[in-house]
Amino acid sequence: MAINLHGRNFLAMEDFTPDELRYLLDLSHQLKAEKKLGKDQRRFVGKNLL
Repeated sequence: MAINLHGRNFLAMEDFTPDELRYLLDLSHQLKAEKKLGKDQRRFVGKNLL
């Protein structure tokens, strides 16, 4: 199953399915680990990640 969150805002947890929330948590864990390892993060230049 592909999860497409493009153009969506995180205003309330009720706006997302459990699968989408799990995806966001897994992605945040992956990105934090990559940053800690010093992996290139230029794909986020000009974007905000919170």
